[in-house]
Amino acid sequence: MKSLSAGSNIVLTNDDTNSNCVDISADLSSYYTQTEVNNLCNTKQDSISSTGNFKVYEHSYGLYSAGVLSHTYGLQFAVSSSVPPTTNQLIMGMDASTGVSIAHSLDVSDNLQVNGVCTCIGNVSAPNLYTKTETNNLLSNYALNADLLIDLLLNTNSADVYTQTQIDNMLNAKQNSLAFHDDELNYQYPLLNGSTVRSLETAVIF
Repeated sequence: MKSLSAGSNIVLTNDDTNSNCVDISADLSSYYTQTEVNNLCNTKQDSISSTGNFKVYEHSYGLYSAGVLSHTYGLQFAVSSSVPPTTNQLIMGMDASTGVSIAHSLDVSDNLQVNGVCTCIGNVSAPNLYTKTETNNLLSNYALNADLLIDLLLNTNSADVYTQTQIDNMLNAKQNSLAFHDDELNYQYPLLNGSTVRSLETAVIF
């Protein structure tokens, strides 16, 4: 292939002996036209400038290397065809002052650990947790029994409450049941009528 000088007439030929000729023996199908190059470039994302605040790079942390996204203020993520996406199209945002903000549902397939305070604005649903209503219903029964117990404890030494020992002593001094005397069945008017004591009247003797 011979070089071309300015002002030379360009002649396409397979003859390599002429200094003003260009060898076209190469297969032109392996080259892109200008239109094809422009179309390919238009489908690509503009390169990220290393002088901007947003950085994309791979960094070595000693034991391992990792891909890093960084910005001096924060990062925002969206699924949208808008360029740039609007604020209501953002699904997640990150910054140093407020942390991570997620605008949609979060699905955690493994464990979730919170080292700080977990504040729930809405309702919490879990198969092993009682709701507020269920807890109140359970505690209401215990609260009623506790009130009775406290009342008994506070009145243990009062005059209108017997202790267990006092009740046992009184019961032990009583007969278990009323029974006929052996010869009472021979009386004309026995004292007992079955298990009931007959009424007694005072007799007047003249």
